[in-house]
Amino acid sequence: MDHDHITILIFGHKTSKTRHLKFRKKTIKIGLYLLAFAILSVTFFFCDYIQVKKKAYEVAQLRQQTEIQRSQIHFFSSKIEEMEKQISRLKDFDKRIRIIANLEKGQETAPFIGMGGPSPSDLREKLKGEKDEKGLVQQMKIDVDRLQSEAASQEVSLSELEKVLQSKQEILAHTPSVWPVQGWVTSDFGFRTNPFTGLTQMHEGIDISNRMGTIVVSPGNGFVSDIG
Repeated sequence: MDHDHITILIFGHKTSKTRHLKFRKKTIKIGLYLLAFAILSVTFFFCDYIQVKKKAYEVAQLRQQTEIQRSQIHFFSSKIEEMEKQISRLKDFDKRIRIIANLEKGQETAPFIGMGGPSPSDLREKLKGEKDEKGLVQQMKIDVDRLQSEAASQEVSLSELEKVLQSKQEILAHTPSVWPVQGWVTSDFGFRTNPFTGLTQMHEGIDISNRMGTIVVSPGNGFVSDIG
């Protein structure tokens, strides 16, 4: 009996001959090994193909998100530049109002860059050109902190300016702006000789002479302290 071979019998119809297929066991084993290897290889390459497709999709998604983030970063960078211009205009307006109202110079915000160094907007433009997104984000954080500090300082300055202007408005409202009555000035404001004592003393007012019943108007906010 042959133990090294395997015989396969193929039976046909009654008139057909029986076929004998004889294979060596070693050949069958090698064939099974090759088949198993082929199946494993196909499975491996298929799984690898799926992983590659998945990673390619993830890379495409990340690239799209990166483009969106880059657009957002550039958008916020432009917004920061607009805020810088607005705060600069507010500072100029504050200075002009203080000059007009003859007020002291308001509180100044210390700059964040040294003398002769590039401005924040120049730094942002340089980082944009170099496509250094990480550096641009860091610079934007610094700019936001600086703008918050400047905005807080400007708010304090404008609040102080408002209080001073309100105080000056009260003074102006109580300052005579028109003549209270038409007539003849018999005694002006200042030092004069008292007609009753003959001594020189301060006359804190203006004496206006006119007929009895002449209408007198208030030249400013105040109250009547004496009639006589």
